[in-house]
Amino acid sequence: MKMLRNTILLFCILLSVSVSAQQMPEYTQFPSLLFQINPAYTGTKGTVDARANYRKQWMGFSGAPVTQFVGAHSRLLKGRVGIGATMYKDQIGPLQMFDYGFSAAYHLRFPDVEFSAGIGIRFNKYTINSGEMTTHWEGDPAITPGITEFDKTKNAVAGLLLYNDRFHFGLGVMNVM
Repeated sequence: MKMLRNTILLFCILLSVSVSAQQMPEYTQFPSLLFQINPAYTGTKGTVDARANYRKQWMGFSGAPVTQFVGAHSRLLKGRVGIGATMYKDQIGPLQMFDYGFSAAYHLRFPDVEFSAGIGIRFNKYTINSGEMTTHWEGDPAITPGITEFDKTKNAVAGLLLYNDRFHFGLGVMNVM
């Protein structure tokens, strides 16, 4: 028993050494667009599911975080295929991220459950406006005043989902590329 416990502890320590994290702006404790996190959710509703969210935090502070997003998904081809699209913008002070993406899922129906496998692609544009930044040191070499820089990226997402009206069990992988 002690050997098993030590093996599990060693595994957790080794896993934590290689793990890193990045907070994504639209993911909170109550995500509105689950198919952004796991594309297998695309088309799981019986109707067209369209949503829009606006979130402003830290009211009264300049440069406070503002997140806006819209998305919709639905089923096609007699319920076997789901398609969806999302778009969001997140701004925190001089930093801005604009993202849009598309997802598709294939649904298999069984007597008591449904299985779904989905894929998606995301396009991002990260922008930093150094004219809106305040630095501690005058002439900081890391920041060129008055310059707006941006970087564009694309990425893939994939997921699996087993569900019915009583439970959802899913696995989603983001930032595949």
